[in-house]
Amino acid sequence: MAILDVDERDLNPHGVVHGGVVFTLVDTAMGQATMDVTEDGMCCATIELSVRYLRPITGGRLVATASVLKAGRRVRHLEGTVIVEGDGRPVAVVQESFAVMEA
Repeated sequence: MAILDVDERDLNPHGVVHGGVVFTLVDTAMGQATMDVTEDGMCCATIELSVRYLRPITGGRLVATASVLKAGRRVRHLEGTVIVEGDGRPVAVVQESFAVMEA
């Protein structure tokens, strides 16, 4: 899980959270979920990430969660969701793959 309290630095000129902020937040949560199922001495790197933005975000606390769908030997596949805390409805859904390699 990764959490971000939105402030004015996260907003684009239209007063909406920039998509790159959401991307970075969920990539962080998914990287941690990947490392939770990865052996010591190994590391991971994003090889593909697809974000579907469902509605605009104008403020609040963003919570990104992730779950591992398949932990292959060299590639991990995950899905994730970003919500505004207290609302519960997703603002973005994500699919991501990580390469796993020796550190």
